[in-house]
Amino acid sequence: MTAAAHPRVVRLPDDADSRSLAELASYANDLSEASFALDAALEVGEGGEGWIEFTGFAVVAYMRAFGHSNVRGRLDELFAVPAEFSALHETVRAYRNTTIAHSQSELVAPMAIAYLDETGRIRTVSDIVVSQHLPVQLVRDFARLVSAMAELVERSAAGIRSILEAKYSQTSAETIAEWGMPEFGAELAADFTARSTRTPHSTFTAYWSVGEPVERDEIE
Repeated sequence: MTAAAHPRVVRLPDDADSRSLAELASYANDLSEASFALDAALEVGEGGEGWIEFTGFAVVAYMRAFGHSNVRGRLDELFAVPAEFSALHETVRAYRNTTIAHSQSELVAPMAIAYLDETGRIRTVSDIVVSQHLPVQLVRDFARLVSAMAELVERSAAGIRSILEAKYSQTSAETIAEWGMPEFGAELAADFTARSTRTPHSTFTAYWSVGEPVERDEIE
C-alpha cells in the first residue's frame, strides 16, 4: 500500500506568533498596494492619465494600515513612524480624512458659475469643480515613507518566521498533517458580498465572473 502523500502547505496552529505573522502580512499587503499605486502614478507623471486615481488609492491603502479595524490593531501601535516622515504622515492622514474619504477641504472647490455675453450679461449658468491633488514632490516623499514602513514590517515578520520555524522544527510530519490546509471556497460573482468579517479560521472565498452566453446571431 502506498502511503498517503503529505500536504505541501498547511495552516499553522492558531497562537500568538502565527496571529502576529498574519497581522503583519495584512499590513504588508496594504503597504504593497500603496507602493504599487505610487509607482504607477510616478510612471504616468503629475497630471498624466491616472495620476489622481493612483495617488488617491495609495492614500487609502496606506492609511488603511493605521485606521480602526475590528480584527487587527493599528500599525502605529506596533511601530512609530520614522521622525523624518512624521509630518508627511500627518499630512497624508489629513488628506485622506478631508479630501479622499470625505469631501470637506478647500482642496476641492465646487462652485456655481455663469458665462457672460459681450454685454456683460449672463449667457448661461453652469457649475465647475476645481481641485488640487497630491503634488509630485510630495508623492516622491510619500513613496519613501511607504517603503520605510514596509521595511519595518518585513523586519519584524522575518523575526517571527524564524521563531515559528524553530518552534515547530521537531514536529512530526503526522502531527503537521493534522493541522489542515488553508481553506478556499468559490462562488459566482452574482453572490459577491463584502459583509463578512475574517477570523483566524476563515475560509477564503473567490468570486468568479461568468461571461454572458453568446447568441448565435452575434457570431454569424
